[in-house]
Amino acid sequence: MGSYGGHVLPGSFFIFFGVWYVIKYSWSFLRVRTNRNEPSRCFGKIPCHGIVVEGVVKIFFISVGMLVELFYPGAPGGRLHNDAGNFTHPMNWQHATMYFFFGISGLADIVSHTARHVIPAGIDRLFGGLALFVEGYLFFFHLHGRSNIDTRIHILLVLTVWPSALFAFIECLVMSKRENPPHLRDAPYNSAYRTRNMVLAGLSCLLISVIYCYSILCCNLLSIVSTLSTEFPLTQSHESAI
Repeated sequence: MGSYGGHVLPGSFFIFFGVWYVIKYSWSFLRVRTNRNEPSRCFGKIPCHGIVVEGVVKIFFISVGMLVELFYPGAPGGRLHNDAGNFTHPMNWQHATMYFFFGISGLADIVSHTARHVIPAGIDRLFGGLALFVEGYLFFFHLHGRSNIDTRIHILLVLTVWPSALFAFIECLVMSKRENPPHLRDAPYNSAYRTRNMVLAGLSCLLISVIYCYSILCCNLLSIVSTLSTEFPLTQSHESAI
């Protein structure tokens, strides 16, 4: 859905996780300040970790997004080429590729906690930054045949996503240095910048969807006016009145 729905879904995704990261990193910072290190719990006495739940929720959202992009009515139906052998629905495939890398990021979130004694620290930030970089790369080449305002908003989206990827990579490098103290190992300032940019990216996606909705509404209104003027011309009504 390289149109209204194709930008509402990722926009809602970014805003949801941006707000979640605000709560998550604020709570983590307060816990470090107050020396509270008790394990997180999901239901009653069942221990879990927030990043595992975050990864599962991310994979769920991503799965829904890919199914909608590839198999929703009017979508390519999972086919790269049409009957003539031409590449079909490139915007849908671009969005599906973006979702795929965020799905890998969700899997990395789960593995970063369940196998934390085996893999290096910050692997979740590494794959999260990779997903953000791929998103910016795809949207940078997502501008062919668009209006000026649509192109500018897509460029603004790229300018918010690529810095988020950079901050995520910096967080990965900081977290990989295990000799750092906990309050530096979590890189709170980089997390704050990345969270802010994710919310801005979500708002940019929603703004693009509003532009699509407005253009579709204007086209429909013009079509209705054109149809009414054809069926009920003003000249005939004026002559009949005379």
